[in-house]
Amino acid sequence: MNFPIEPFVSPTFDNGQTPSYADPKSGRPPIAQNWQLSIQRQLAKNLTMETAYVGTKGDHLITANEILDQVDPKYLTLGSLLNADINSSSAQAAGITAPYPGFSGTVAQALRPFPQYQGISTNNVFCADKTGNSTYHALQLKVQGKVRNDLTLSVAYTYSKNLNDNSNVMSLANFTPSYYSAQNGYNRRAEKTYAAGDIPQNLVIGYVYDLPFGTGKAYLTRGVGSKIVGGWSLGGVLTYQSGVPIPSPYPAFSEVPLYAGQIRPNRVLGVPVLSDAARSGNFDPGTGPYLNVAAWSSPDPFNFGNAAGMSGARIPALLDEDVSILKTTPLTEKLKLQFRAEAFNVANRTEFGFPNLSLGSSGFGTIASQQNRPRTIQFGLKLLF
Repeated sequence: MNFPIEPFVSPTFDNGQTPSYADPKSGRPPIAQNWQLSIQRQLAKNLTMETAYVGTKGDHLITANEILDQVDPKYLTLGSLLNADINSSSAQAAGITAPYPGFSGTVAQALRPFPQYQGISTNNVFCADKTGNSTYHALQLKVQGKVRNDLTLSVAYTYSKNLNDNSNVMSLANFTPSYYSAQNGYNRRAEKTYAAGDIPQNLVIGYVYDLPFGTGKAYLTRGVGSKIVGGWSLGGVLTYQSGVPIPSPYPAFSEVPLYAGQIRPNRVLGVPVLSDAARSGNFDPGTGPYLNVAAWSSPDPFNFGNAAGMSGARIPALLDEDVSILKTTPLTEKLKLQFRAEAFNVANRTEFGFPNLSLGSSGFGTIASQQNRPRTIQFGLKLLF
């Protein structure tokens, strides 16, 4: 066999293929800067209040913004010529020639930074596009402690904004973006939008209330009645938060032959993104769409869309109540019996999922999924010794 003897370097290696790129900066860790200013005040003996401003800035985050073999958008002025064969008369008339002897392909392929390749893969552990940035600003309010001897309360409210430029990464192992990749690798500024997990308002209330009956309490401190109604506690966690952002739709048609990223639609100014039913609060997934199809349009051929990565709409708010009831009954000096009943999503609320985002689909804007679980109730019995 006539194998080449190592070491050898061939400039034609992987020609016509999609090689993987190993970025020398891929091992650089992200940078996070955090700052906080908080004020605490005691409201009562066992009750405190805290107000805080919290800020975070992230740099060198994993993104999908680098498109290493994209054609420069300045060539969009060539229009349909980009799809012509490099040896065609129209290409020759425009003065566009093959980048190297033996090249075959379209004008767009010839204008790539590396026309010998069909693309350059950065979805690998050796690349890790580290060009992402993020900012987070929040006002946090918290009240916690004992309101009375038998009531423990925690109330936390956060008003925040979380922005980034496409660093919405779901899988750090594969560097897979959770929602979208950059539209145009030559214009990364256009990728700045709400983060996938941006929740501008979040209220969480937690409480534990010990019923005032039984030994050591205010009422029914002895006797059979004390055993029956004593030792009961009620608890719960109530969560009310804004829905997360919905990505911009996929256009019904796009023609940008630059080997760029996911093309976005145009946002029609002045037209609300939510349907009439969603804006009125009467949305029913079985009767109509959640999004307004008139709010977007497919971009003209050889043009990028002007919509941001996130659409400006959000899935419906999360409203959730989890409650529990607990009774501890002393059997002997050291042996206790504990009964517990818990109900999750006790009001059986529905948190809707993401809508259909294909502008070319007859079902655009409709919601056919649920984000949360239905009401769940569980019971438990435990011996403590």
